[in-house]
Amino acid sequence: MTYIIWKYDIPISDECIIHLMPFDAKILSFQLQNGEPQLWVLVDSTKPMKSRVFRGYGTGHEIENAENLVYIGTVIMLNGKFVYHLFEEIIEKSLNTTLL
Repeated sequence: MTYIIWKYDIPISDECIIHLMPFDAKILSFQLQNGEPQLWVLVDSTKPMKSRVFRGYGTGHEIENAENLVYIGTVIMLNGKFVYHLFEEIIEKSLNTTLL
């Protein structure tokens, strides 16, 4: 099995959905490159693709449903005037099964 590091642009917004990320991809780093937020991910490109939802918050902003978020990292922009925190939203589907 061969792995590759992919890079994704992360827009400064409340929500970012990455639709083309291989299943089980491992997030390595969230940093600025040339002043723009980037996410580096270790992937097995032979795995099926899935969507992953990321949420961003500035310092002092309210965070709803924090129990469903996993912290990824923080970038400091605009000469320290803006601090942006990135989280991944964990969406777990509950299984409702009925025994017959």
